Amino acid sequence: MRAATQDDSIYVLVQAFFNQNSLEKANDVFSYLKRHGIADQDSELSVADSKEFICMNVTYYAADYLYEKGEYKAAAKYASLALEYSQKTSDLDFKADILNLLSILYARLGNYDKAGYYAEQCYILDLASGDHDKISSSLNVLAAVYMSAKRYAESEQYVLKGIEESKKAQNKQRLGVLLGMASEVYTSMDNCEVALKYAEEAYSIEQELGRKTQAMVRLSQRAAALLGLKRFAEAEAELNKTIPYFRANGNLQSLGISCNKMGKALCALGRPSEAYKYYKEASDIFVRLGDPFNEMHAQKGLYESLVNDNLALAQEHHNRYDILRDSLYNLAIAESLSRCSASIGNEDLKLENKKALRLKNIILGFSILTVITVAGVVWYVMRSRIHRQRMAMESTIRILRNEYNHLRSNIDMQSTKDSADTEEGTTEPEFKINAADKSFLDKLVAYVLANMNTGKMSVEEIASHMCLSSGQLNRRIKSITGITTQNYVLRLRLEEAKLLLQAEPDAPVSDIAYRLGFDDAASFSRAFKRVFDSTPSQYRTK
Repeated sequence: MRAATQDDSIYVLVQAFFNQNSLEKANDVFSYLKRHGIADQDSELSVADSKEFICMNVTYYAADYLYEKGEYKAAAKYASLALEYSQKTSDLDFKADILNLLSILYARLGNYDKAGYYAEQCYILDLASGDHDKISSSLNVLAAVYMSAKRYAESEQYVLKGIEESKKAQNKQRLGVLLGMASEVYTSMDNCEVALKYAEEAYSIEQELGRKTQAMVRLSQRAAALLGLKRFAEAEAELNKTIPYFRANGNLQSLGISCNKMGKALCALGRPSEAYKYYKEASDIFVRLGDPFNEMHAQKGLYESLVNDNLALAQEHHNRYDILRDSLYNLAIAESLSRCSASIGNEDLKLENKKALRLKNIILGFSILTVITVAGVVWYVMRSRIHRQRMAMESTIRILRNEYNHLRSNIDMQSTKDSADTEEGTTEPEFKINAADKSFLDKLVAYVLANMNTGKMSVEEIASHMCLSSGQLNRRIKSITGITTQNYVLRLRLEEAKLLLQAEPDAPVSDIAYRLGFDDAASFSRAFKRVFDSTPSQYRTK
């Protein structure tokens, strides 16, 4: 699993864990990942944890670390191992996180079949949970996968649905991400006016939340829409803000994409020599990241920026562009052929089935003839009985129709009266949360906040305090908030976590996790990241 990198520590540590299969080596991996801000885990894995659970944690967090480093192939291998271990545990939330990571990794690797499969499996799990946050997260990944595969209609469908889900969850962080994704989708569909609107809305949200990195990404998306509208000078101005920021922060993927956009803007503005520098930087980045799709665009830009001044060098870049284009095309063909081969492989089985079916059909023929003869006799006997029943039914229907007409005339008279009342000034009040519901939620929130540190509160416990059955509690919470009691309580815990992380910057993450009733810091970190798109440690540094 070793990849070309200057830092082999994570590979050495994970390999040592698999060689010795010891808890000590597993915790060595976590100590390393904690130092790099990936695992917010001050407590160690314990002997009470199963072998599968420990292996799942080690491989998942190693994959997450390698994803952040841009080493997608190695990350995908570790994440695939984590998925295998997850099959032997009952932690569906963790399994959804692994599927989510795998879908993102394979999308980055250009394997959209696998990316789409894992994204759909994650969506199925999240949909079953009924958690709007999780559903919007997996919809975001599905939209990204289909956009990368140039299936824009499906991408549009998923991203718009994701926006609605994030609004239901009242998650502004996720909403900002999805609005940015919508901007990219509509830019790809050449609907750049709509794309610009979504990018500006996303940028406004990121500014409000104080998320500088995400705000720079939204500016880059705004620049893409401006390029589509041929507003090249405005696009250049936006990219002059994003490129220095991404360079300083080492965000290579965003830097490379922004450089490609800048190259396009400068070429359109008649400054090809400046454009060449940006395209070259983008090309070097995507070679390093192993991203052939974006490198192909950089190579095409290098050709276009050189073609009038240095035809020989321009041709070299065009040759590289052709190689990348053909390799991506061949990959797509290979995937199609593999699906075709699977179908062809079933043809022999189909032929055998046909032979068996012929014999079966002969036997069925004799059986059917016998059944038809018997059925004819039965039909003759039943015909007179059915006729008598039909006559009785028609009589009943006439009676029911008369009763219905009488009832309908009464309803029409009542509607006329209601209409007259409305004209006199009676109007339907606008729906909003009533005082009783507000009082109910205030009481529930006060109880949850007061008992967070007691561990996982069961729905039955809360229902007992609220003097309701668990079914009644769930129905009432769902009618007010749109989510289940369990998910509402989780969201309260995580919102409290945000306050504590800011108010107590030196407190260990594990202490905050336990104070909020989480079983361990790892599950707290994963839940926090799914909702707010950053680990607790990363949230503190923003």
